[in-house]
Amino acid sequence: MYDVESITQLLEPIFPGLFGVKVTEVGIEKVLGELELREDFFSVGEVIHAGVYMTFADTLCVVGTLMNNPSSTQVVTKDSSTKFMASAEVGSVLKAEARAFHRGKSTMVWQVSIQNDAGKLCSIVTQTMQVLDPVEPEVPLPPITPPVALTPPPPPPPKPVAAPEPATEGEPDKSPA
Repeated sequence: MYDVESITQLLEPIFPGLFGVKVTEVGIEKVLGELELREDFFSVGEVIHAGVYMTFADTLCVVGTLMNNPSSTQVVTKDSSTKFMASAEVGSVLKAEARAFHRGKSTMVWQVSIQNDAGKLCSIVTQTMQVLDPVEPEVPLPPITPPVALTPPPPPPPKPVAAPEPATEGEPDKSPA
């Protein structure tokens, strides 16, 4: 079973750790975390970029799903819905609580509430997580080949122009005058 220290070691060298997500409490029904807001997390108009909330929430949902499925290391987000209510300031710390709504063997549903330093609700994220069984391919996959450049077909050859037929004796000339 995972604890905060083992989760921290798992996340530290990969995107959530590099992003700065700190998991502060883990359980099968609840995961808590913190994220210090860096200057590069903000978008135009000095508001937090939406992807910051989603990355923070997604990380906590993955951790919660791993807590319920400790033998699996393959968890993916199947569905995500994010609602935005407020922002926060550079240097402040967002706090989040992820709660399990459904804890199945192959899917789990979590809802994450994210608050700013003042305790104001900034975002609610609901995610469905898929637990994948590791699959070894039975047959080696063929090597990936580069895509073939598509070239348009050559234009059709021009239609031959028919020469006027020569007039025979006794027939009037049909050629234009």
